[in-house]
Amino acid sequence: MTLCLVEVIEELHVERRLEDHELVLDVRGNWPAECTNKLVFKNSQTKYALWERPQLPHAVLDAICDDNEVPVIEGVLQEKPPLKKSWRKRFFQLEHLGLLANCSG
Repeated sequence: MTLCLVEVIEELHVERRLEDHELVLDVRGNWPAECTNKLVFKNSQTKYALWERPQLPHAVLDAICDDNEVPVIEGVLQEKPPLKKSWRKRFFQLEHLGLLANCSG
């Protein structure tokens, strides 16, 4: 059983799992003073499923790829360097060679 902390925003009828790197006090600090939001623990069978089985379904791959070209996906991700305590934003690019990181900055 994997428990995860879920932010419930009742006004919008939305539930959102907190990420492992998020601080509860930061999440709570972003709420308006008089809101009905709450934090609850929920059981989640799929929280780490992507990392346990890191393959995409063939239908998804067929939809984004043609036979001769692998798509390049890029964007900013949070990275925690080895031996560091804090996370930082870094630009990454996923292409046929693998996951590439921008080393500048």
